[in-house]
Amino acid sequence: MSRGIPEPKLTAMDAMIDKLTGAIFVFQIVVVMVLGIAGNVWKDTEAKKQWYVLYPDKGPWYELLIIPLRFELLCSIMIPISIKVSLDLVKGLYAKFIDWDHRMVDLETSTPSNATNTAISEDLGQVEYILTDKTGTLTENKMIFRRCCISGIFYGNENGDALKDVELLHAVSSGSPDAVQFLTIMAICNTVIPTQSKTGDILYKAQSQDEDALVQAAAHLHMVFFNKSGNILEVKFNSSILQYEVLETLEFTSDRKRMSLVLRDCQNGKILLLSKGADEAILPYARTGQQTRNFIEAVEQYAHLGLRTLCLAWRELREDEYQEWSLMFKEANSTLVDREWRVAEVCQRIEHNLEVLGVTAIEDRLQDGVPETIETLRKAGINFWMLTGDKQNTAIQIALSCNFISPEPKGQLLSIDGKTEDEVRRSLERVLLTMRITTSEPKDVAFVIDGWALDFALNHYRKAFTELAILSRTAICCRVTPSQKAQLVQILKSCDYRTLAIGDGGNDVRMIQQADIGVGISGREGLQAARAADYSIGKFRFLKRLILVHGRYSYNRTAFLSQYSFYKSLLICFIQIFFSFISGVSGTSLFNSVSLMAYNVFYTSVPVLVSVLDKDLSEETVIQHPQILFYCQAGRLLNPSTFAGWFGRSLFHAVVVFLISIHAYAYDKSEMEEVSMVALSGCIWLQAFVVAMETNSFTILQHLAIWGNLAGFYAINWIFSALPASGMYTIMFRLCRQPSYWISIFLMTAAGMSPILAIKYFRYTYRPSKINTLQQAERLGGPIVSLGTIEPQPRPLIEKDVSTLSITQPKNRNPVYEPLLSDSPNATRRSSGTPFDFFQSQSRSSLPNYSRNCKDN
Repeated sequence: MSRGIPEPKLTAMDAMIDKLTGAIFVFQIVVVMVLGIAGNVWKDTEAKKQWYVLYPDKGPWYELLIIPLRFELLCSIMIPISIKVSLDLVKGLYAKFIDWDHRMVDLETSTPSNATNTAISEDLGQVEYILTDKTGTLTENKMIFRRCCISGIFYGNENGDALKDVELLHAVSSGSPDAVQFLTIMAICNTVIPTQSKTGDILYKAQSQDEDALVQAAAHLHMVFFNKSGNILEVKFNSSILQYEVLETLEFTSDRKRMSLVLRDCQNGKILLLSKGADEAILPYARTGQQTRNFIEAVEQYAHLGLRTLCLAWRELREDEYQEWSLMFKEANSTLVDREWRVAEVCQRIEHNLEVLGVTAIEDRLQDGVPETIETLRKAGINFWMLTGDKQNTAIQIALSCNFISPEPKGQLLSIDGKTEDEVRRSLERVLLTMRITTSEPKDVAFVIDGWALDFALNHYRKAFTELAILSRTAICCRVTPSQKAQLVQILKSCDYRTLAIGDGGNDVRMIQQADIGVGISGREGLQAARAADYSIGKFRFLKRLILVHGRYSYNRTAFLSQYSFYKSLLICFIQIFFSFISGVSGTSLFNSVSLMAYNVFYTSVPVLVSVLDKDLSEETVIQHPQILFYCQAGRLLNPSTFAGWFGRSLFHAVVVFLISIHAYAYDKSEMEEVSMVALSGCIWLQAFVVAMETNSFTILQHLAIWGNLAGFYAINWIFSALPASGMYTIMFRLCRQPSYWISIFLMTAAGMSPILAIKYFRYTYRPSKINTLQQAERLGGPIVSLGTIEPQPRPLIEKDVSTLSITQPKNRNPVYEPLLSDSPNATRRSSGTPFDFFQSQSRSSLPNYSRNCKDN
């Protein structure tokens, strides 16, 4: 059905870690081969000449493989196997942080946020596109009947409330046939089940908030639907009770966009067809000769006010007509092949020649905080698409009211429409040309498209539409089906964008499952979306905190943890490699097996796991300056460049530890175990200071993890040194009594950390990033006066022509809304007296150009 089969989701950071792991694996193979060949050469030329080596004259047939296999074992720790376990642990904590966040609890319904998927938290910090439903997601889904048009007469236009309109009340009380029939359809053409409370009040259980609003409004106008017993519907109008027998129910579908009931009026025995649905699903099927101009005008007027509209219609059926159609309907319902298509075809056979009675207009108010949330996330460089089943004008009015699009002259809204393939092609071509022309103007350009035109665009001009998706920051897609929502998500994913889909109903499930991140709102339409999503929240406004706080922190922490895991493994492995050069390239291990096991399990794991609590900036600063999310979106904290820095750090620290250990303890009376323990101690001290230097916000728990772990290292080794069978008997006791040991540790730490601290000081002082500047301001508690600029780090993207139309494809993506802002080397800073006012919008020409590698669909 609409749920579909969810695809497994891989985060961008996981993909990068896999690539880095592959690169390290290739490096490991090269090292093993080179050292293996060198070891065999040294063995044949030098080792066999030494009598104490005791090499036999003739070895086994696999002799050439022994030394390479030894080096393979030594280098096997180059790839940290524990990284997956560590990442799973911290990602589980990220999910718990979301569950425990009391600021993301909907106080109205006491609904907390919930992380169903614990594996993709860091992707929240890299979101580039948000695709959102409208009803129940941006709006409250609290439907209120506001206006209506019956037989061309408008009610509720004066006071904005048709239920208090004197003329409508008079028409109902006087028994106007059209008004009574209109209210009858409102009351019973639905799937609502009435129940009676203990106090005698009538309560309604409705699957749709629209139906509930219509039934409530009809009851307010004295057409009370009070009982449903089997197929018998009972309605009380004024003092009389009306009964109807339901013969068939023609259910609503996203393709038909209407619902109908075939019922028998028990008062006179007539068979009636009652229908309600979207204007394009009702008005084209009006009876010949009926003037529908007033109804079209009413739909347009209500849509401009941002109201949801439904058209109501009916007609009387002949007995033989119904009997003939009923047989076809039962046959279509019982078929096993193409059942939905057959049922829809049979339904259309009877839904024609309708007598249109009027139009209802229902108000659905925006949720609190929606405009502010969208504005903040747009400042963070996130693009928004609205995918809704409502009319175009209704969606546009909602988009304007919630800062989704900007009004003229700041903004420009382009429309893609047409009822034929050729009309859609020309419209799409016109919009694409306009988009390209306005790439040099600082204007918020968006496009709007309805489901009919979208179907042609997706099926016939998919590549051109993909280009349009790249050029546009904002889009409004109206009258779209659940499958079209999923296709739009797939188009953006095909261009390597990180997408987030958010919705509240069952028709949003496919879109939510298709996106990189699915967010469901626990709303009034049930929990289908929330249960199918990766994250569930109570209100749309919590999305700001989910992305900017939890997503950004998760990305930063995971970037450090993953690169640190490689660093500590490479460090110990490089020391082993260096030792092989003074051990005859024989593949002998400097460290014993116990030390190597404890190194990964105990000595280096605890401090980095506690980094899950680290915060580079306070939550308030992150919310106040959402532009810094760009560093996460651009992958600046985990990429080949940053990994090369950690690789170089591990190599440098290995050189320092090895040289000092060997020169301090490689003398006649020294034991190999002593050299091993001195080198291991140097690694542990260096890593303690590395973690401390990379930690931004210290807590008592972090101090205990870093320095307590250092003390635990000595406690564990003192215990092993007290055991005669451990192979380390008395080693640690002897070392700790020697001043040379502590001098060596001091030299390793000073030599290893001094260059890194110097580089860090230079960057913070002379080339600070925006994050560094904010950190300094937080510590000093003062305003920012001046800021340096940094060079952007664009993603390595491959240019590819995606257009199938006759117009020329531009080589670069429209860069105006890339959130580099004043980070651009060509950008000019705007002077402002407001503290922290350094993220100013720049012209399109001052920003770096980006192009996307869009896969063919």
